[in-house]
Amino acid sequence: MRPTDHPATPSFCDLIAPLTPADISALWSNRKLTFRRAVEPIRAPALLDWNTLRNSIETGVIPLEKCRITFGRRDVPPPLYSDDGRPNAAKVTQLAEQGASLIIKPLDAYLPAVKLVCQDARRQGIRVGRAGAIVTTGIGGALGLHFDPKDIIVLQLEGSKRWRVYGRPAADPGKWNAKQSPPDETAVFDDVLRPGDFLFMPAGYWHQCDNGPGRSLHIGLFVNRPTATAPQAH
Repeated sequence: MRPTDHPATPSFCDLIAPLTPADISALWSNRKLTFRRAVEPIRAPALLDWNTLRNSIETGVIPLEKCRITFGRRDVPPPLYSDDGRPNAAKVTQLAEQGASLIIKPLDAYLPAVKLVCQDARRQGIRVGRAGAIVTTGIGGALGLHFDPKDIIVLQLEGSKRWRVYGRPAADPGKWNAKQSPPDETAVFDDVLRPGDFLFMPAGYWHQCDNGPGRSLHIGLFVNRPTATAPQAH
């Protein structure tokens, strides 16, 4: 179903095709790590592109406090993008052009097109709680090896990014301060996402990303878990 008030905005079904909401529900229930290549790569940038994201930051649509900036997987010191202690939006986006990464969430709170997709997913029975985006221009990635406390639907929108996902998921992804078992050394998934590609990653899977040539932009839809059952590697 396509949102009627924004006909140019891809629906949730558009973005996950050829999978269906029923397929996503099955993955969600079974805790199954799943990757699918795009059928129509051109559809992905219709949701969001770097120019729109940059403009939204520089015009104040997206508050700067919702932007985390990293370089070489480490946080960038605020003085590098501030004037007299106040963050400067133009400097933030300039850093992103020069090799830094931007991590932005919740994206759906500020961009109507992303909000509509999240709402459409919920109408289809997928419990999307929020959305975020990561822009990476330099070599490497935005973050080091980590896991997320919620399931994520990853949609690559621009550029490419190599994802390495490891087995032995965290036993309780919601407990960040608890001691968690380290991941296996061998990746259970190692592939490059390109525009329109889809990845469903259950909560607790350790992962790390490396940027391809040029700028990469992907969006993540964070899905509330159906149960407290620990995810299983597939």
